[in-house]
Amino acid sequence: MPRGFAAIQNASSVLYGIFTGAMLTGAIVLVSTRVRSGPPMLRQPGHWLLFVAAVFQLLYVPFILLLLVAQRTGFNETWSMTFFGITSLFPPIAYAFATRQNRALRWKVIFVGLAVVGLTQCLLYLGIGLIAIGVGYWFAVLSAISSIGSLVLAGAVVVVSIMDVVAGERRDWLHWAGVTTHVAASSATLLWMIAARFFN
Repeated sequence: MPRGFAAIQNASSVLYGIFTGAMLTGAIVLVSTRVRSGPPMLRQPGHWLLFVAAVFQLLYVPFILLLLVAQRTGFNETWSMTFFGITSLFPPIAYAFATRQNRALRWKVIFVGLAVVGLTQCLLYLGIGLIAIGVGYWFAVLSAISSIGSLVLAGAVVVVSIMDVVAGERRDWLHWAGVTTHVAASSATLLWMIAARFFN
């Protein structure tokens, strides 16, 4: 493995770990605060970003366990990818609800985009065996849509957040925690793309 690729891979993993920890911490604070204050729990766009990402990270744990079991027992790993593909339906479904709950058109567009990208990621996990049966082209297309779409939407989240500030929208710190961790997590994807392009 080239040194440049390894360095970027390590930086990406460290960044992702830091922001995953921040994401989960923020989600715990969000839930505990809303339990005391009452519904609705997800009142602002950033709350949705924070909550969906945190729940998805928790759903990732059983996938890793299944993958480890498959590797140790020689069981077909495709089943663990199928499980993760099914659980990865959660983000696009949640973002569809977020689209209905948020009144601002600019955030509706963001959440629709996130739902679409989430569906492509779900198809990627469910179709992990596509390469083996000779349709790797479509796998590559979905992968490109997922990666590029995630980065474009991260930039769009920044732009929309700036528009909120200019418009005088009042947002709490948990909203900004959701926005920040969402954008920062996407930087890990950017690092992976750079590594794959220049060092692989």
